[in-house]
Amino acid sequence: MDKTLTDNELIAQCVLFFLAGYETSATTMALCLYNIAKHPEVQQKLYLESKRYYEEFKGVDYDVLHSLKYLDAVIQETQRLFPAAVFLERVPNQDYELRGTGITIKKDDIVHIPTYSIHRDPEHFVDPEVFRPERFLADNISHHPYAYLPFGAGPRNCIGMRLAQMEIKLALISVVHQFRFYPSEKPLEYFFTGGLIVPKAVDVRVERRA
Repeated sequence: MDKTLTDNELIAQCVLFFLAGYETSATTMALCLYNIAKHPEVQQKLYLESKRYYEEFKGVDYDVLHSLKYLDAVIQETQRLFPAAVFLERVPNQDYELRGTGITIKKDDIVHIPTYSIHRDPEHFVDPEVFRPERFLADNISHHPYAYLPFGAGPRNCIGMRLAQMEIKLALISVVHQFRFYPSEKPLEYFFTGGLIVPKAVDVRVERRA
């Protein structure tokens, strides 16, 4: 059935686009800095990648920015450990039988997908509590693609995904190029609200690079 967007639906999508692409980006960025502060070897690899990037392009090149593999891996591993949404919900518009299971999801049933738990399941990720960006480098990826869902998947994935990815990449590579980050003695504390992970505070020590 064809459907056009009403004015209210269009406005709602625009509002959601900015909400989904900004607040969660700031949280992910802060958690990336927290993780690399605790893992100086990761921070050094990321710095060397940023150094090569800025030396070659003398500024921002968005196409090349999206090709920086270690930067991607650091962000993806952070989103694995701390997905913005701890669960996803979907509602089918018709009955759907899961092939080979004998299970039928009824129309209008709410399907709850526990993203946080899936991301930390050892069946999908070896040593799931360990921050290890290398697991997301192309030669090391071994998890099922639907075991990693920081933005959801398929046609109903997060509307703010591309904006969020661009913001996080640009911000992270810029600050790592200019500053060093060291862990704080204060432990990371966060809470869950509305299905989102929200840090109470993310404390790191910062030093400008020479």
